[in-house]
Amino acid sequence: GVPLNATPLVAVIHGGPWGRINSNYSGITQLLVNRGYSVFEPNFRSSTGYGLHYMTAGNREFGKGVVQQDIIDGVHYLLAQGIGDAERLGIVGGSFGGFSVLNGLAFTPDLFKVGVASVPPAALGISLVKLLNKPGELERDPSMKEMMRILASDVDDPADIKRLYDISPQAHLAAIKAPLLIMAGADDDRVDINHVKQYSLQLFNQGKTLSLLIDEDAGHGYGSARAKHADIYLTELFLSHYLGGALEPLDDPLVAHYIKRRMLMNSNTAVSVN
Repeated sequence: GVPLNATPLVAVIHGGPWGRINSNYSGITQLLVNRGYSVFEPNFRSSTGYGLHYMTAGNREFGKGVVQQDIIDGVHYLLAQGIGDAERLGIVGGSFGGFSVLNGLAFTPDLFKVGVASVPPAALGISLVKLLNKPGELERDPSMKEMMRILASDVDDPADIKRLYDISPQAHLAAIKAPLLIMAGADDDRVDINHVKQYSLQLFNQGKTLSLLIDEDAGHGYGSARAKHADIYLTELFLSHYLGGALEPLDDPLVAHYIKRRMLMNSNTAVSVN
């Protein structure tokens, strides 16, 4: 019963980046639609399922490049079609999707009003180095390093790692304006948790509006059903506060306790997360 141009719009960015949004059921999408949001799920360049040329069209363009620009262009296109309220835009994602959230806040700081990033690398090169140095990784897949060189960056070339860093959100912290929620697992085998902490501390020290939750028992994903409940609730809470969607109150004291114990850093006085 609400005109589409009056609905808050949330961009939900898939991981990978070599993955895709398909027609399968998505719990987060259904939740957001139920709460009154329009949801944009782009299959940007680098997404799979559209042929080799499309998948490789985003090669080495991660961060401030064509992959992120596809997402931004899609948001502007929807707004031009009367879908979504330009004053109430949010961006949500996990893994590479979380990286895209950080990109969105750093490179289009006047566009999104809030970001929610799960297990996000803030500089993709650091995560690539960790992935390729993981014990047994190259033994399992000897082609991985060469594939990453073609698709993203040559981890043996410091100049190429710096190139990727220079177009990463970590190199553009000062531009961020919107409130940011980061959720991560300490036992992540892909994203260096120390790097997540360092990035968050830099934001915190610059006076940015930041909330950081770290689950010591989780990896590159949920550690438990309670962790998943907390992730969903916090996402809903932040989007509701900044974009105006509906919010289901948290009625599970164990989840509330989980959040309170694991909220490592919080400079956000507008949203009660403790």
